[in-house]
This record gives sequence, C-alpha cells and structure tokens, in this order.
Amino acid sequence: MTSPMRFTKGVTNVASDAIFGQLGMPDPTKYNVFFDDFNHIDYQRWTFLVSQTTDGTEAIQDSDDGRLLLTLPAVEDSYVIMQAGDNTGKEIFTFESGKKLWLKAKFQINDVDQTDFAIGLTQRTTTDSGVLSGGAANGVLFSSDDGDAYLDIYMRSGSVTIASNTVMSSLTDATDAIIGFYFDGINKVQYFNGETNLVGDLESTSFPTTELLPGIAFRNGEASANTLNIDYICVIKERY
Repeated sequence: MTSPMRFTKGVTNVASDAIFGQLGMPDPTKYNVFFDDFNHIDYQRWTFLVSQTTDGTEAIQDSDDGRLLLTLPAVEDSYVIMQAGDNTGKEIFTFESGKKLWLKAKFQINDVDQTDFAIGLTQRTTTDSGVLSGGAANGVLFSSDDGDAYLDIYMRSGSVTIASNTVMSSLTDATDAIIGFYFDGINKVQYFNGETNLVGDLESTSFPTTELLPGIAFRNGEASANTLNIDYICVIKERY
C-alpha cells in the first residue's frame, strides 16, 4: 500500500507575513463553508416548510455515513422544503465576480418519476412553487419533475431562467446520485452528475445577484408515502 506524503510541520495556503503565516494548516477563514452530513437533525441550521400537519416525517437513519430520510404522507402534492437558517432570512451565499463557488450533494429518491425534487442554492421561499420545476425567483438548482426521471439544472434571476439544461441526465429509483456545480467566478457554471462526470456548462454574462441559501425540496406526485434519502450537502465559496 502506498504511504501518504507526511508534512509533519504542517501545510499552509497563507503568505509568511500574514496573521496565520505560521499556522500549520490551511487558513479556514479563506472560505465560507456550509456542510451537513446529517449525523443529527439540526433545527437551528434548517427550517422545515411542510404542506401537512401530520404523517410527514424527517428522521436520521441507522447508517454509517449519516443520512436524513424525508418521508411524505400518502397524499398527492404534499411536500417538504428544507431551507438553511430560520424564517427571517439568513441567505448566506452570493454569486460574486472573482469568487469561486462550489456545491455538492448526495441523495436518492425511492420513486423518481412519481415525485418532484430540487436541491441547490435558492432565494428563501414560502411555497413549493418557489423552488420546484425551475420556479425559484433566484438561484442555481438541480431538479427532477414528476412524470419523468430526468435531472435538470436551472439558473434563475429575477424570476427569469438565464440558462438551463432540462435533460442533463437521468436518476434511478433507490440509487445514490452525486451531483454538483462549480462557478468559476467569471461567466461559467460547470455541472456534474457523478464525482468526476462533467456534463456541461451554463455560460452567462449575468448571474443571480441576490443572497441565496442551501435548499432542498421534495413533493409527492401520487398518493404514496415516497421518500428522499439525503447523505450530505456541501456549499463552499471563496471569501477573499
């Protein structure tokens, strides 16, 4: 087995004369990081917006990698939306010129073509129509619509779609999918389906200008207790 390279005095990404110049680890203040591995449900980190008062559940699973299971009630059009922070705002990311930004998530849906799904960065909403099916006022979101198994990606600003790919790939029932995007800080969002599978680019001279937050939405397309199983979501942005 190949041994790892060992830097016993540490590594750094900081100039020697900076505050953290002698710190033996990368400067954590250079990035704004949001990461939830769902080892527990953090009700201060997430707000749950639901269409029902009973039967829908969110529960941490007995799983080695930490997973959250969202179960909808057996009611068509019932939904749950998870939004970072509380209901008073707290959007924490922007697409900013000169600053790179990444999003990555891993999840699976038990019945892809009988549900609607969305995950990404979005403006806070009070209704499912503000997130699903490319309906976000502002943001970059992956989504899947009831009636098909296709995975889409939308870039939205001012309630207008700037760029999209509505058939970027397919999802499979009860099978983990890893998706993500990379904003180069200039004019391009590269999007992935799979750890190393670059599917394409969304190129534009304009991007969402409002503050955004991590969001996850799931809606029933039938009267069945469908489920969304989320392993993790991670968003990282250069700070300076």
